[in-house]
Amino acid sequence: MELTSKNVFHLFVSLLFLEDELQDDEPPEEHIEIEGITQTVYFHPLRLNEAKTHISKLVSQTPLDFQEGGGGGNSFLALCYDINGEQWTDSHQHMEELCLMAVAAGVGKWSMPREMWPTLPRKMPYITFNPKGV
Repeated sequence: MELTSKNVFHLFVSLLFLEDELQDDEPPEEHIEIEGITQTVYFHPLRLNEAKTHISKLVSQTPLDFQEGGGGGNSFLALCYDINGEQWTDSHQHMEELCLMAVAAGVGKWSMPREMWPTLPRKMPYITFNPKGV
């Protein structure tokens, strides 16, 4: 799966709960809750598990600065470029979707606790990916 805005968005949406799976507009008891920069999402656990390989493939295409064992993490703001230095998105929304999926799948982690984000440049978090973590 190639790292593109379209692929990230479609995969992200496929991992969310469908309307008929909600219980009184809330996710079922079994869900995976991930807090991002601007939103908190609830992923469907079975669909997320089935998508781990795709998510790992996407994060493996991010710059080495983001890779565990490479640069060890980088600013969210630099995530718009791929491993070849090409811009894959112009949307912070799609960058956050990639981060949320990676954290939920266990192949990404915020490099510092949320409480420390205000001390970082532009108050944006750093993220580290481990695509081999699947």
